[in-house]
Amino acid sequence: MRAICLAVIACLVCTTSAFADTDKIVMDDLGNTVAVPKEPTRIVSLFGALITVPLFELGAPVVGTTGDLGSISAAGTEWGITGFRELFGQSAKDAGLINVGSSEALDIEAIQALEPDLIVLSDDMRAQAARLKGLAPIFHIQLLDDQSFGTNVQERLAALVGKSTRYEALRKTYSTRLSILKTKLVTETKTKSVSAFIVWDQIYPLTRLSGISQVLHDLELDLTPISKGDNNLSVPVSSEKLLEFEADLVLLLGGFGQPDEGEQGTRASLDGIVPGWDRFLPAAREDRLIFMQSTPVISPSLASANWALDVFEEYLNRNGAK
Repeated sequence: MRAICLAVIACLVCTTSAFADTDKIVMDDLGNTVAVPKEPTRIVSLFGALITVPLFELGAPVVGTTGDLGSISAAGTEWGITGFRELFGQSAKDAGLINVGSSEALDIEAIQALEPDLIVLSDDMRAQAARLKGLAPIFHIQLLDDQSFGTNVQERLAALVGKSTRYEALRKTYSTRLSILKTKLVTETKTKSVSAFIVWDQIYPLTRLSGISQVLHDLELDLTPISKGDNNLSVPVSSEKLLEFEADLVLLLGGFGQPDEGEQGTRASLDGIVPGWDRFLPAAREDRLIFMQSTPVISPSLASANWALDVFEEYLNRNGAK
């Protein structure tokens, strides 16, 4: 009997030792305790712009992802990920990622075939997670709550998949660029406040969870109350109130998915919502507007933050800032 007990104990010790070498215990944002690989090798992401993009920038081994139908092809037949091509110079498909359906219609067989060792999805995908049970460790991450801001989701993902060193290196490069921009924009041009909106057929406050929000926060610009929204883009801005809030700078993002997210398309959308806006808005008359595509800057990644820095630098160069 004693021999049997010793054998069982030895087996448990070996199992625990092996587990400690390869896995770690974490708690996801639903309060679930999950054993995940310290350095996963086959990750499936179930939210393209908000999870896959930040993971890909970190160099995490993402093998499969949900996508957005028609986000790349004008014909609307090719799947893609919002902002992926702009940020990384290639489509998700060309980068070797396998499409596993959409968040509403997962391809369970495709996920299973990829043999993932980690599945990452948003906290509101409980029903989908139930269908994935047993395929791989599942980690839920909050994306739309009030605590999710800027690039903090990417920082948390980096810690989850063993890429914190990579994140810190990316953050250092971004911070160096930001410091230069801050000197020019805030110190030299005396810019202190900003209004920021996303424009579709209605006007919405800027989403908090995005690279562009991280930039505005790090520049320490005062965001006007009308520009402070949530991460759900659920409450549009009254067209009448748009003209009531004056700021040193007004940032206008063409809504992602629009045929033209650039300046011309955004102006046309605003003309339809608030006729004469460019005559009544002081920032428009005084060339204190920045037009920006939303597709490359809405992911919670430093890649999106750096894209936004590019646009700010172009604005300063156009206006003769030294």
